[in-house]
Amino acid sequence: MLPFILRRLRTLLFAVVSTCFAANALAQSPPPAAPDLAKARTIVTSVCAACHGADGNSPTAANPNLAGMPAEYITVQLMHFQAGIRTNAVMQGMAATLSPEDMKQLLTELRKEGTTLRERKPQNEGRK
Repeated sequence: MLPFILRRLRTLLFAVVSTCFAANALAQSPPPAAPDLAKARTIVTSVCAACHGADGNSPTAANPNLAGMPAEYITVQLMHFQAGIRTNAVMQGMAATLSPEDMKQLLTELRKEGTTLRERKPQNEGRK
């Protein structure tokens, strides 16, 4: 039992430390000179929406809702998929194509008034 607990604690500690480093890297790096928000919006509306729904409410139970999630949380999760901290073949493939600038621009786009995925529906509502 003790080795299991130690492994879980080690995994949790690794996730916390890596999240802190990732958040610190995002906070300290200079903002892009001219953010390409049109590109970010295209990613949100075409790539993210394909699995997570146009309004952030996934049409299937297999994909989590993004609606109601803070933009910073989504960005950190993308960084975790890219670094291999979180494992999911589809999301790792999606995150692999994003540069740090893309992630910052996605963060900016998700924070914008009117495009934030704010209204979260219950996870099973409206699903077949």
